[in-house]
Amino acid sequence: MPAAMALLPEPARALVQPLARQAFVGGFSGVLWVAGLLGLLGALVVGTLMRKPIPALPQN
Repeated sequence: MPAAMALLPEPARALVQPLARQAFVGGFSGVLWVAGLLGLLGALVVGTLMRKPIPALPQN
């Protein structure tokens, strides 16, 4: 981020830097929430399948 901010004039940098940091943290937080929920869903599916496995099809 410092290289991108170096292109901005100082007054704009003071305004944009906190907003950019907040957007990055908010986006990363969203990614972590989605990953956590997908992990929880995967654990629930695995737990359910371990309790009641899908029956094997009879082979002819």
